[in-house]
Amino acid sequence: FSVLKDKLPSIFDNVIEGSQRINNIVSELREFTVEHPSEHTESIQINNVVQTALTLLSNLIKKSTDRFTTLYAEELPFITGNYQRLEQVVINLVQNACQALSDKKERIEIKTQYIKEQGIITLTVQDEGVGIPDDHLNRVTDLFFTTKRDKGGTGLGLAISSKIVIEHGGRLNVLNSHPKGAKVIVELPLDQ
Repeated sequence: FSVLKDKLPSIFDNVIEGSQRINNIVSELREFTVEHPSEHTESIQINNVVQTALTLLSNLIKKSTDRFTTLYAEELPFITGNYQRLEQVVINLVQNACQALSDKKERIEIKTQYIKEQGIITLTVQDEGVGIPDDHLNRVTDLFFTTKRDKGGTGLGLAISSKIVIEHGGRLNVLNSHPKGAKVIVELPLDQ
């Protein structure tokens, strides 16, 4: 008992932490499997979605990089969709970018753009982090696929983000950025 007595608080902390992690995974899986009907749509200005998400992530961003920039396109047309779901996409992408950095001098850039000829709004999240091995690029949006399992990755963030973007009639593209890092481009159509 004397040996166990000293280790008991640490054991309980680990049990609580593990339980919270399991709870988060179950919540994310529930969210992944729920269909979000199209009647829950509204007119959305994507710059507002990005700004709200960045406000929520401000502490993580400050801890991760000294070089965070945003380039908002002016006078973007509105899209139809679910504000909260799109906000979740931005949060997932920015969290991934922050986790990919190994030094506060590495950069993250968020950019919105309207491509009139294609009738799409794009959101680009680009980082100067570790990048993604080329042989993993086509799998990063697969459910449970992660390159960060040793750091607590579940393989749900990009899978959920991709599903949300597809629900909005769009596409999520993940690329390696040169000379280093990764770039995620979300394309959202004006008309669904």
